[in-house]
Amino acid sequence: MSVVSLSELRCARRELSDALHDPDEQAALDAAQEYVENQIGFQLTEFDADVPATIRNATIAVALVGTGFFDTAREQDVLSRVDRDLRVYRREPSREATP
Repeated sequence: MSVVSLSELRCARRELSDALHDPDEQAALDAAQEYVENQIGFQLTEFDADVPATIRNATIAVALVGTGFFDTAREQDVLSRVDRDLRVYRREPSREATP
């Protein structure tokens, strides 16, 4: 289960869709959540109901990279910013995050 809904992802892309489920977007969202969890070193479900906005926004940004929203030149900048924003949430701050 993703911490960010498909509708939130679509709003971030400034697209509204009548489709109830897009498998490509869902796959990007699932991969984004896994990426964020790897960066911080724990499962997002540990947050109970209130996932911090920084983590939600990071998940959206990574999902947008996964859907090809950004051009290739910008993707690395987005991921670098996400990694930097997530540092404060790392369970083990001294460990290197895994891509």
